[in-house]
Amino acid sequence: MFEKLKKKDKVKEETSQNLPNTPETPAVNIEQPSTSPEMPLTNQENSETAAHLIEDGESLVLELENLVEKAKDLSNQKAEMLKMEEEIRTRIEDEIKTKKQNIEGLKAKIPDLKLKCERLAKVLEIPVSN
Repeated sequence: MFEKLKKKDKVKEETSQNLPNTPETPAVNIEQPSTSPEMPLTNQENSETAAHLIEDGESLVLELENLVEKAKDLSNQKAEMLKMEEEIRTRIEDEIKTKKQNIEGLKAKIPDLKLKCERLAKVLEIPVSN
C-alpha cells in the first residue's frame, strides 16, 4: 500500500515538473463591481451595491432552502414508493404460494375422485372414458 502512495506522489511530482511555467492569474472577485481608480463609488452607490448583494444572498439562500425541501419531499416519495413496491411484491409472492398450494391440493384429489368415479360407474355398469 505504501508503494502505491509513493508511486502516486512520484507521478504527481513528475506531472507538476512537466507543466510549463505560466504566471498565475490574479483572482477576480466577481461579487463586487469593478471600479476604475478614476471613478470612485459614491456613498449612495456603495449602499445600493451592498443592498443588491444582500438581496442576491437572501434569494440564493431561499432558493437553496426550496431545493433542499424539494429533495426531502422527493426522498420521502421515493421511500413510500419503495415500501409500496415491497408490500405489493410480498402480496404477489403470497398469492403465488397460495395458488401453487391449491394446484397441488387439486392434483392430489384428482386420482381419488377418478377412482371413486370408476367404482360408481362400475356399480351402475356405465362405461368410463378416461
